Amino acid sequence: MKKFIITESEKKYILRLYNLNEEFSGTKHEGYDSMSDCLSELPYDVVTKAGFNWKEVRDSYGSSGSKEENLKLRDEFCNGWRPQDSKNETSNDNSEKEETSNDNLEKNDTEDKQKKGLSSGNKRVDNAIEKLISKYNLKITQDNIKKELDQEGTTREDAGGVNSEAQNAVEKLISFCKSKHPEIGDLGIVSGYRSYEKQIANFGEKAKSRGIVDTQKWNALPGFSQHHTGKAFDIFSTETSWWNSRPEVESCVKENSKKYKLKVTYTKESTKGKLRGPEPWHLFYVG
Repeated sequence: MKKFIITESEKKYILRLYNLNEEFSGTKHEGYDSMSDCLSELPYDVVTKAGFNWKEVRDSYGSSGSKEENLKLRDEFCNGWRPQDSKNETSNDNSEKEETSNDNLEKNDTEDKQKKGLSSGNKRVDNAIEKLISKYNLKITQDNIKKELDQEGTTREDAGGVNSEAQNAVEKLISFCKSKHPEIGDLGIVSGYRSYEKQIANFGEKAKSRGIVDTQKWNALPGFSQHHTGKAFDIFSTETSWWNSRPEVESCVKENSKKYKLKVTYTKESTKGKLRGPEPWHLFYVG
């Protein structure tokens, strides 16, 4: 069977598509922020993002696409996999051409991003923003990204799910506020953990009708939301009018949140002169 050849420069390009975490530097998980990322994303995601044909790679390895065989392929790839058929070895000249071609590909990719002027300092976030732009045809600029950085101070990694300690703390605060204000009724958690993909849809759908500026006032670009951490929750209602008509509930949440290691992130004071508007419903677990 003819084997699919991946040169060293191509492998370096693939690994550079992800942020390098020193904890995994030099290991078979190099190029990933966590072992779980490597387990879940390799090989399909990396191979396709690098511009290679996943079916060709998979078939050359002899995998039927089953989970077990794909995991074997992942381990081989992470360990520096470069399968070659002894009858189809490339000459030094061809190898040099491949490396030059791939170096140009990497250079062009960098130049394209520089032309766009879009960079958050986090490649995964940049990829999410590019996907948002492409999917919803939005004209997001570096200024939009800068405003997010000024507001949030940093990008945020996708935790992959809700933080149980944070959810437990929020539920306790909700119960306490309901005991003081039974008129709240059955209202509770409106939203919690959001993945990058969910935030792309959340932001994109709203920006289509409301525009980017207005949407950014209440929704973060993907990669910046506290909801990615699994420690942020919106409670009771996300309508400003609901809270304005219930100042006693707003006070209860704000005054007692610290007791449960929670913080109302976006207050009138903290958002003054900033990107985001005040959100008395948004809580972040700081415990």
